[in-house]
Amino acid sequence: MDKKKDDITVKFIGNSAIDVTGSAVLITFLGKTYLIECGSAQGYNMDKCYTLNSQLINSIKVEKLEAIWLLHQHCDHIGATPGVVKKTGFHADIFTTHETAGLIKIMLLDASHIIKTEAEILNKTRKVSPLYKDEDVVKTCDFIKGCDIGTKYGINENVSFVLHNNNHCLGASQLEVFFKKSNNTIKKLVYTSDLGSSLNKHKPFVTKSERVTQGNTTIIEGTYGLKGRSFTAKDVHDEKEDMKETIKLVLSKGGKILLPSFSFSRTQEILVDIFNLFHEDTDFGDTPVIVDSKLSVAITEGYKDVLKGKNLKLINDVTEWENVKMNKGIEGTRMVIASNKPCIIISSQGFLDAGRSQLYAKTFLSSPNDAILFVGYCPANSVGGRIQSNKMGGTVKICGVDYVKNCLIKSYRTYSSHMQSKELVEYIAQVNSEQVIIHHSDKSAKAELIKDAQEELSRICKTTKVIGSTKNYEFIL
Repeated sequence: MDKKKDDITVKFIGNSAIDVTGSAVLITFLGKTYLIECGSAQGYNMDKCYTLNSQLINSIKVEKLEAIWLLHQHCDHIGATPGVVKKTGFHADIFTTHETAGLIKIMLLDASHIIKTEAEILNKTRKVSPLYKDEDVVKTCDFIKGCDIGTKYGINENVSFVLHNNNHCLGASQLEVFFKKSNNTIKKLVYTSDLGSSLNKHKPFVTKSERVTQGNTTIIEGTYGLKGRSFTAKDVHDEKEDMKETIKLVLSKGGKILLPSFSFSRTQEILVDIFNLFHEDTDFGDTPVIVDSKLSVAITEGYKDVLKGKNLKLINDVTEWENVKMNKGIEGTRMVIASNKPCIIISSQGFLDAGRSQLYAKTFLSSPNDAILFVGYCPANSVGGRIQSNKMGGTVKICGVDYVKNCLIKSYRTYSSHMQSKELVEYIAQVNSEQVIIHHSDKSAKAELIKDAQEELSRICKTTKVIGSTKNYEFIL
C-alpha cells in the first residue's frame, strides 16, 4: 500500500476484526494516532484472552496517541483501556458520553479485580502480570471527557468529531470523525459501535438511535448478521407476556425464579420490566425482587447519578418499590438460598460461568418447583449454554460436579441489545459511503450479512462496496 504524507490510515487492531469481542481500530494521520475503542477479547479460555489482550495493549504506542473514543461501556469495548493509559508518556484525551463517563469507573474497577484474579490463576502455569491495576483505572478516569450528543468537538486543527445517539445501552453512541487534509478537503469516517434494535421500543433509559448515513467509509457491527438469530416486534410482546405468566406459575407453586443477568444495562432493564409487570398486581403481594450482586447494586445506584428527568424518576420509582431488595454480600445470598419464601432473583453473571448466579443455579437446577429464565444469549460452551441445551432429567456439569436438570428452563431472546439482521441491512442500504466494512461479527454472520446487504444494494441500484474486516486489515480513507 503506497502511502502519502497526509493519508488517513485505518487499521483493525482488535479481536473484533474476526469475532464479536475486542473492538479496537487505530487511525494514523499526519504523524499522530487516534484510537476508536479499546476493548477486551472475551469468550475464549482464560489463557487465550490474556494473550490477545496483552498483544493489543502492547501494540498501541502512546507517544503520538492524541485521542481515544469509548462509545459505550461494555468491557469488550473499553476493557483494555487502562492497560494503555498506564504506559509511560500517555497523554491522550478519552472522549465518551456523559453517562458513560459517570459509570465507567465502576465497570473498570470490577474488570481490574477480575484481571487480578485471573493473573493469579495463570501464574500457576506460566509467569504473567495483571494487565492493569486499580490505580490504572483511577488514572484512566482522569483523562475522560464527557461529551454532548450532536455537538462537534475539535481535537486539533485537523481532526474533529461528533457523537450520535445509539440505543444499544445507557450512554451508548456512534462516532463521526472529520479529517482535514493538507489541500483542505474533508474526509469522514463513520463508526457505529454496537447498535441497539428499534424493535425493543420500550427499552428503558435509552434514546432512539440515529442513522448516520454520510461518510467516505462506514464501519458497522454485524453481531446478528445471521437471520436465524433475529426476532420481530411481535416476538418482543409475546415474550413479555410469557415471562409474566411463567413467573406467576412458578410463584403459585412456591418456587423461586432466577434471571441470570449482566450487571450493566440488562439488570436494570429486567428490574424495570418486573416492576411494570407486577407493581400494581395485588396477587404479587410482598414477593421479594432481589438484585443480588455487588456490581449490579453499585451500577443501579450509579444510574441515579447520571439519569435526568423521567428516566431518573423511573429508576427511583423502581428501586423504591417495597418489593425490591438490594443484596451486596454473600451472606445475603446464602440466606435467600436457605429460605423457603418464593422470590425473583436478578443476579450476575449472565452466562452462569461465575458469580452469585452460578450459586443459585446449582441449587435451583434439581428443584422442579424453581425456574431459571435466561434473558440474553449464552455461548454454547458456557454453563448457561449447557443448561439450555442439555435434556430435562439429564445432568449439567458445573465446576466439575454433575447437577440434575429438573427445574423449569426458558430462554427469552428478545432482550438482545443488538440490531437485528434485517435492521442492519436497512442501515447499510441507507448509507452513502464509498464502502461499508463489517466487523464485530463471527465468520458466518459476516458472510451472510455481506451477501444480504449486497443483494439489497443491487435491488435499489446502489454501488456501495460491502466487505468484512479481517485480522489487522488496513485501508486508506
